[in-house]
Amino acid sequence: MAADMVALGTGVALRAPDPITSCGLDRTHHSFRSFQFPHRTFLNCFSGNDSMTESMIRSLNTILALFFLGLSSSWTLAATWTNTPLLAARSGSIVAVVDSIPTQPGSGEDVPIGLSSRTASQWNDPAAIARFNGAGTIDVRNDNNYSSLASVVYSAGLRYQFRFKIDIPAQTHTSYVEQGATRTLLAKDVSFRSEQADQSQLSNFAKGVAYGMATISGVRLIPSTPTMAASAIRSNQINLSWNRAVAPSGYMIQSHSVQRDGIEIPKVAGTSYDNTGLVASKTCAYRVAAILSNGDGSALSNGVSKTTLAAPTPTPASMHVQSSNGAPVPDVTKFSGIDGSSINLDNHPFEVQTVQPYSLQSPDSQTLRFELRSGDIYGNYGGTERVELEQQIYVNGTFGYPADTDLHVAYDFMLEPGNRNTSQWVVIGQWHHGDGGSPPFAVALRGEHMQIITRTADTNAEVNMYTDPKPIQRGHYYSMDIWVNFARGTLSVVRDGVPIVSFSGQGKLGTGTSRYYWKHGIYRAPTTNDTQVARYRNFMVSP
Repeated sequence: MAADMVALGTGVALRAPDPITSCGLDRTHHSFRSFQFPHRTFLNCFSGNDSMTESMIRSLNTILALFFLGLSSSWTLAATWTNTPLLAARSGSIVAVVDSIPTQPGSGEDVPIGLSSRTASQWNDPAAIARFNGAGTIDVRNDNNYSSLASVVYSAGLRYQFRFKIDIPAQTHTSYVEQGATRTLLAKDVSFRSEQADQSQLSNFAKGVAYGMATISGVRLIPSTPTMAASAIRSNQINLSWNRAVAPSGYMIQSHSVQRDGIEIPKVAGTSYDNTGLVASKTCAYRVAAILSNGDGSALSNGVSKTTLAAPTPTPASMHVQSSNGAPVPDVTKFSGIDGSSINLDNHPFEVQTVQPYSLQSPDSQTLRFELRSGDIYGNYGGTERVELEQQIYVNGTFGYPADTDLHVAYDFMLEPGNRNTSQWVVIGQWHHGDGGSPPFAVALRGEHMQIITRTADTNAEVNMYTDPKPIQRGHYYSMDIWVNFARGTLSVVRDGVPIVSFSGQGKLGTGTSRYYWKHGIYRAPTTNDTQVARYRNFMVSP
């Protein structure tokens, strides 16, 4: 110990009056184990000069030491406490928010703010604590000490918002302070004050004032943290659900923020979300937070991880062809399509739309061959050329699937070697809708490049989701796997096992009221001397 310092013992909880402070005492409400008193400054303060002799100082050492050692066992800090009870005691994980405005500049405040298990009346009552300290900065209590991950200097008259994310069973909390648009992490997973380490619930918000006049307002708990569960449904879909969060009095849950792999996907009003448009055999990690109408959010839920199912293995299409008068075509391997006849693909009926006997053939029980030549104009559709199959699907007596149906088609597609495509546009697969007009989803060709195109009903504007930078490989079977939900606006396209489109945008695919059905073949703008041949095999559609 330095020659001019006197030890005052242990366990002193001291708030010195201003005259003593002016003579060098540090003001603090902490318990401390070794406090050194600069008594020379103290004595000089009272004597008014620096002329005291060493013998005079030594004579006073014993008197001062005994005096302050006697006080150390009896002095307690004078403080004013403000308590705001919660509506009910809380356990588990909570997020608490309070606004506070310091009124004194610099080191003029000594104000702890935090949560306790009961009405606070002394310094060791709160469990999770942040503080405007006497050094002019903000810190957080961690077990027996105050510290901070960042240096935040407070200013009088500014509003500071403290946010405590508290794990009561673990007796830890993570705390932030916001000033303006800046949020600063003060402490992460620090322990409750040591005297409160056994608390299993919190029921009160407390503010203690050693000196200064900081105010608090807006004390509130933001929503309780949901608990999430997940299940893999298909090769492109994981379904999520969670319990309804508890909102504080006077507030309501407006939405839920769902995160996949740390990135928010569209906000959800209810307590479940079917995440479609995923890739087969992919593991995704999810969390969810409840959002109040004022924008406050709960802590993120527990994390759950699920892996989508493996991609389904297409089963051979079963085909049975009938002519328009109901007579069966005798030899399916030598099939020649008749306009208006019905074909069953994957046990779904499709209508043949063609004008030439050569246009639709069946080389084997799994494959259909579509051939379109210049001048093969079908119906009164502006001179367009067509050979296609149209799905004949009725749900509850109405043609087409409802918009909120999870739709899936999978098939192999090959463009035979031959003439280069010269048509302005070519559609080789599409989800069409009962409102007419251009399809809201299409697999297309522009020149020799495959495209994925979508449209919305409000603008009917074409959106190019994907254009293959390489020309189509004629003679190669492309394995296509397409998932779409028009009501949710989700789309996934996987080609040869590689995702080429993964889209989510509610209101950005088709319309929410249309009904949908599948078509494939060749449909194009008129051409001159251009014959194209496409093959489809192993077709399947669901539901």
